[in-house]
Amino acid sequence: VYMPGGRTVDASNGSLTIRSAHINPVIGKLSIDVDGDADAVLQLASYDPINVNDHIDLKPADLSGKVKGVVIADIPLQRNISADDLHWRVDLDYEDLDLAKPFEGQLVTEATGSIVVDPTRAVIDAKARLNGAPATLQLVEPLGRSEEERQRRVVLQLDDKAREALAPGLNMVLSGLAEVEVDDGSTRAIKASLDRATLTLPWVGWSKGSGVPASVSFSMAAEGSRTELSGFRLNGETFAATGSISLANGSVSRVNFPSARLNRGDDFSFDMRAQGRGYSIVVRGKKIDVRSVVKLYTGDTQGEGGGSGDPVPVSIDLKVDELTGFHGAGFRNATLKYSGTGARTDVMDFSATTANGSAVSFSDRREGNSRRMTMRSPDAGSVLRFLDIYEHMEGGDISLALAGPADGAMTGQVDARNFWLVNEPRLGSLVSTPSDQAGRSLNQAVRGEIDTSRVQFERGYARLEKGAGYLAMDQGVIRGPQIGATYQGTLYDRQGNIAMTGTLMPAYGLNRIFGEIPIIGQILGNGRDRGLIGITFRLSGKTSEPQLEINPLSVIAPGIFRSVFEFR
Repeated sequence: VYMPGGRTVDASNGSLTIRSAHINPVIGKLSIDVDGDADAVLQLASYDPINVNDHIDLKPADLSGKVKGVVIADIPLQRNISADDLHWRVDLDYEDLDLAKPFEGQLVTEATGSIVVDPTRAVIDAKARLNGAPATLQLVEPLGRSEEERQRRVVLQLDDKAREALAPGLNMVLSGLAEVEVDDGSTRAIKASLDRATLTLPWVGWSKGSGVPASVSFSMAAEGSRTELSGFRLNGETFAATGSISLANGSVSRVNFPSARLNRGDDFSFDMRAQGRGYSIVVRGKKIDVRSVVKLYTGDTQGEGGGSGDPVPVSIDLKVDELTGFHGAGFRNATLKYSGTGARTDVMDFSATTANGSAVSFSDRREGNSRRMTMRSPDAGSVLRFLDIYEHMEGGDISLALAGPADGAMTGQVDARNFWLVNEPRLGSLVSTPSDQAGRSLNQAVRGEIDTSRVQFERGYARLEKGAGYLAMDQGVIRGPQIGATYQGTLYDRQGNIAMTGTLMPAYGLNRIFGEIPIIGQILGNGRDRGLIGITFRLSGKTSEPQLEINPLSVIAPGIFRSVFEFR
């Protein structure tokens, strides 16, 4: 078939059947196989009686690819027969079909499948790329004044780029591959498998990794630069959320989850709104596991850097009946007021009670060019376990005070009184490891057995310097009836390393007596906090897994000489 413009379509197996030629109206039925380029077949279909241009806004030049199939059409054989009385059907298969311009906002390429069209509807079944993403399409499109129901089921394999084209603004919380099913009506009903995707809530340090099963469903309605995700339901084995998400100009403007849980046992609500270039977050609930939050905001203790992207201001208003921390520790009646940008804290005021009813208060504030941090609790062990700082301490009245310039290192002190160390493995190693040339341990040197399973201390004290990514200690002393120690060094640096040295002394109460006597203390005790007998030690390596070394020459040296053998 030759057409104007030079396009041709191969036609074969054509037949024209005329039945009841003696009865008006006289209509023949044409059946013909067609094979050719997509643009040529579309031009052929633009002629009467099919006249596809009345139904779709596509020009022949907009198509490329290969098409073949069969066209069946009523052909009028007399005048004055209305086109509405003529029936036709186009049944085509196509390969590598590309649309040169977006069709209803979607760019279709590499399509392979079938299309069946008659005067009432078009039925499309295809595999293609939709805006560059692999997709399976099952579409039913009503034509003319047909009462056929419109159906659009699209299953997409979305990477980050394709998802941004479909639902801009989600890149803050979603990355990786997602299988998305879109049922397109007045609003898009969307279901997605997130098994291979990463879901992240950067404000609370929580994420679901690739390989963890999860699904999400919602209805999406777009108007101008705004997109609403209503009826939002996220489901995973240990996490879930229901509510809505609003996007504006390609960014999240609100996340409202009246019901949410990030870990098994959580029960809270979460409402985040865009505020300026940042976000305001309100959290209310009965219980939250906050271990991920603790790790996020104490992350420099492990030498970790900040997240990717430009940090944005965040404010948090939290009131929760129960918070779950590390090592089984929990807080009750917790309140938090926070504002900051990225790793910078402007205001943090926290208060709660520990499981035994002891109060906990923490404050971190910037005022002008200065910053001040304080913490106070009569249950130091619970606080340190909750924060995953130290798990072997019980009880104790602790206070912390640091101050300094707003953007520089802070200095101050930490002071703890009347506490116990329970089953501290490094303390056990210090007193039981052979430490002199004769192979004796500290226990053997003092002819006794120092029980380190539960050790009482009257006081622990140190001067602190806290800077970006590091914490240094000086003049550190820990005193008890059985054991005492002095220590100094860097607890952690920006690479996550520890470098601490010190001296451990048994029978501290007795040793200290000699240190208090002016002349004898200078000769034997080497100062007020140095005893007669002790060992020097060093902790080095990664803060998370420090290596303990003991100086083998210091176990029975007099105090004034012991400093010669201390690790430097």
